[in-house]
Amino acid sequence: KNYKYLTYERSKEIIHNEISMIDIYGNDNMNPKIRKQSKDSNQCIDKNLEHIFPQSFFKNNQNKKFMKSDLHNLYLCNSKLNTYRQNFKYIDTSELDDNMITKNDKILDCDGNLIDFSDKSNLMKKNGFLMITNKKNKTFIPTEYSRGKVARSISYFTIKYNLIDDLNKIINPLTLIKWNYYDPVDNYENLKNIISYRYQKNLNPFLINSDLVYYCFSDLCQ
Repeated sequence: KNYKYLTYERSKEIIHNEISMIDIYGNDNMNPKIRKQSKDSNQCIDKNLEHIFPQSFFKNNQNKKFMKSDLHNLYLCNSKLNTYRQNFKYIDTSELDDNMITKNDKILDCDGNLIDFSDKSNLMKKNGFLMITNKKNKTFIPTEYSRGKVARSISYFTIKYNLIDDLNKIINPLTLIKWNYYDPVDNYENLKNIISYRYQKNLNPFLINSDLVYYCFSDLCQ
């Protein structure tokens, strides 16, 4: 009930200026080479805002104005990766057909560059910071670093805006629960929650108690 509406431009400004330490698909804090900042400001270069729950799924919703600018659904993202993800469904590596990478799968690093998966040494060096996108199947596998954040952001957005019927278009509920469990809340996620509260006046409860993900979505698993 304390939720305060922010314009999209204001939300963008807050994230670029105060939450720029978090890139949803790359661990800026562990890999400073990923981070590209202007000398004149804290705004990250070549980074867009990623709607974790894609805008295309709520474009006809009467609350779309609020949904578009909700800080708990927004993260900074490399512009190339933002383009690759589009509104594709998040999947886990275990959901790949026969657990195999095919010719339609593109492997990406945190800068959105294509990786040759035949080069095993290159893959090992980037372990945990690789993504797979498949334009044909419209699927996207985020980095291991991203998965818990993605799960808890989707959980919040689904419950707040009553989008349960659309959840399976965004992510398999079992994958949601799995990612939340195996990738716990970290300090940067908590910091984003606090900063979001400062401006938007509401918290993501799935960060306060991540077990809520299981309680809310386990009955959807088959």
